[in-house]
Amino acid sequence: MLLHESLAQTAARVPNRCALIVGEQRYSYQRVQRLVEQLAARLRGAGLAPGDRLATYIDNGLDAVIAVYAALQCGAIFIPVNPLTKADKLAYLLNDAEVSVLITQVIAARGVCAGAGAVTVGASQHRGRGGRRGVLASGGQPIQ
Repeated sequence: MLLHESLAQTAARVPNRCALIVGEQRYSYQRVQRLVEQLAARLRGAGLAPGDRLATYIDNGLDAVIAVYAALQCGAIFIPVNPLTKADKLAYLLNDAEVSVLITQVIAARGVCAGAGAVTVGASQHRGRGGRRGVLASGGQPIQ
């Protein structure tokens, strides 16, 4: 059984059990699985295919967990990048690893998104509230 399959099975078996605690917020297995499926669908819609390289440039937390599981669900090769990495070194890493998609948070994305397609994530986006963060694909084009 693959890791992302384990999450899906647990969500089906005990959907309301707490899977993650982030600060004061609790997330059930069902909620985490739904967020993973939503991001995985956006990544596939942006052209991510099995075997593609996907890097994350985000802080530890809910977004990182969702990004890892979504990447695995898409069959992508997952490459975590320390969010403290400077832009010039990040650009080198992305080019050297031939990354096709970068998942990042809006704040981290400033000046970094040239080359690889970038998908920005954030908790406000997952909640679907009015000032949600944008999602970008290659060339800065929005993903609909």
